[in-house]
Amino acid sequence: MTERASARTSVSGLAKRWLPRLLAIGLLIVALQRAGVEQVWRSVASADPWSVALSAVLVGPFVVARAARWRVVLRDLGITIGLALASRLYAIGLYFGTITPGQAGDAVKAWYLNRRGQGLALSLLSCVLDRLFDILVLAALATTALVVFWPNERAQWLAGAAIIGGVLVVLLFLARPAARRAVMGLPGLRRLWSPLEARVRRQPWGAPLLDSGLHAPTLAAAVGLTLTSFAVTLARVYLLFHAVGVDLPALTFVAVASVTVFASLVSVGGIGSRDIALIALLTPFGYSEQQAVAASFLILFITFINIVPGMIVWFAGDDYRAARSAYRVPEVEPAASSVKR
Repeated sequence: MTERASARTSVSGLAKRWLPRLLAIGLLIVALQRAGVEQVWRSVASADPWSVALSAVLVGPFVVARAARWRVVLRDLGITIGLALASRLYAIGLYFGTITPGQAGDAVKAWYLNRRGQGLALSLLSCVLDRLFDILVLAALATTALVVFWPNERAQWLAGAAIIGGVLVVLLFLARPAARRAVMGLPGLRRLWSPLEARVRRQPWGAPLLDSGLHAPTLAAAVGLTLTSFAVTLARVYLLFHAVGVDLPALTFVAVASVTVFASLVSVGGIGSRDIALIALLTPFGYSEQQAVAASFLILFITFINIVPGMIVWFAGDDYRAARSAYRVPEVEPAASSVKR
């Protein structure tokens, strides 16, 4: 690599690392200037402590519901683990997904499975499928914003249907081998896909990756558990809104909360972007900018609460011992296999 190319790579890396952080700081400053630091602090300090505490406690059901869904996906891919272990590993994934710049939580979960004898390709595939269920349901929930904010616009309804349909197609493509073969067998794609498929199948992990999928009962169970986890998440956000005096009608609340999640993806931890989004979303309903920013600060607080279980498990070291016992391979079997706990 030439010196000039190395310099460009270095500058690009610095930009990717620092631009989201600078954007978050800039947006947060704008939000605090609009709402007033003292007024925001008063709103946060006067928030209902019981609502905030209950929202924090619900991190347990949130993690268990997500872990149960991941466990269902893993089981259909041939990897069987207990719910307790799945919950611990999922909690660790949330922890690393929050504290690492690249949000490496899924990679850490796959690494644990791989270290205990499972194929890395299937482990990563399980994480991708698990995340896609979130995207599917979140996209469906976000379309409520089209109903709330543009109730008479047919184009918005069509856009929402297209989003949900697109995510569903991607999910089916990754989850069902028959769907993948049908798509990749189309005349325009077959010529490009066939050489790549042959190369992938020559790898030790190639055939399991290409031929693995989810059955219909698993898809249904995963969707149901996803809805459960989102119900818990929405309940937690509703409690935080209520804590600062923001009480919206059910459909309006779902629309605001869903759009807020997308806004949070713009910056690191949603800092700044979530504040600006909530100001724009809540002030038309008569709530103050101070309440909007205070609600955003409480959501940030709950985000940090989400990493506490994983942090405790990680530093306690119990995850390593649990994974080791769960994945111990019988001596009579030459190949690694997982044993249900």
